Amino acid sequence: MPCIKNISSNSTYSVSATPRWVAGIWECGNLRFVDPDGTQFMDPAAGGVLDVPHFWLLFTVDEEVQVRAAAAGGMLPAGASFTTASGTITMMAANPGWVIPGMVITDHTASDSYVGTVSSWTSGEAVTLTANATVGSSGASDMLNFAGDQTIATWLRRLDDPRTLTVDLSLSSISGALTYLTNAGLLANGRAAQILSGTPQ
Repeated sequence: MPCIKNISSNSTYSVSATPRWVAGIWECGNLRFVDPDGTQFMDPAAGGVLDVPHFWLLFTVDEEVQVRAAAAGGMLPAGASFTTASGTITMMAANPGWVIPGMVITDHTASDSYVGTVSSWTSGEAVTLTANATVGSSGASDMLNFAGDQTIATWLRRLDDPRTLTVDLSLSSISGALTYLTNAGLLANGRAAQILSGTPQ
């Protein structure tokens, strides 16, 4: 009999039809489960066990590039001077897609001094910090280092380890990692459910 699993509670519910995630709702025949971004429930029968290359084929090329870039971090130029009186930094360009909340920023131009932690950078050139900058810039185009996300880096090290041969899509560690990537903005709403289905989109 088909079933659907609540990822966070690990509870499984019997349903009358194979679960399908459609526009924020799991359609299960006799029952429907609201899951706006596809990260709260999963079909435990879907996907199964895949080899690692097949698992990465479930991601778009851009998604994989952004995930790997978020793990590595990198340097980007500020677009204007900033001071300790503000928690916003104007950058030279918009977010390249891999800068996510929680990343630590240091100012490479100013001897790698700690600047702050990213709260958000959703549109335009403005990075919002969790508090005011701890140091002011040296000039108008300081090179800022965005430290890689260690949670994502750890997950990638496990996947890239040559001893890792398969990925079991039913494991809570996999669904949890996909939820983390969704919450970080690296996967669009609904993509976690599509990836957990084991079928390339």
